Amino acid sequence: MSVPTLLAVELRQLLDGGMEVGSHSLTHRHLTELTQEEAIEEIVLSRQRLQNELGAEVTGFAYPYGDCDALLAELVADAGYARAYSTRAAPAWAAPERLLIPRIVIHAQDDARRFGWKLALAAKRLKAVAALRGTARALLLARGHG
Repeated sequence: MSVPTLLAVELRQLLDGGMEVGSHSLTHRHLTELTQEEAIEEIVLSRQRLQNELGAEVTGFAYPYGDCDALLAELVADAGYARAYSTRAAPAWAAPERLLIPRIVIHAQDDARRFGWKLALAAKRLKAVAALRGTARALLLARGHG
């Protein structure tokens, strides 16, 4: 399935509207399946190309297919990105570091009902995590650690 991409002028309009435009690699390959040199090329050249087209700094990266590991996170940092997004199922504020921020996966074929279901599921997870944090906080306070 071919997914339409935005033109540079459309990306600039998004930037002008206050949105972030980030990189997603040069050719959308599974970065975990590439050699280190190939991964570096995908990560670095994608950022350079976008910055040249937009005339703006690109600081965000989204791992293609959500595939990432510690080495890729290091390569992304070395390439100058400030943050990167994976598709791990966790609330963003629980991310252990800025280069493995989780996100909800939305596909082009997701209709409004499926989109709503994904958001509801994410909200339910957030409530469960908040409840666990509250319980942990109460236990710590009860034990005099607060």
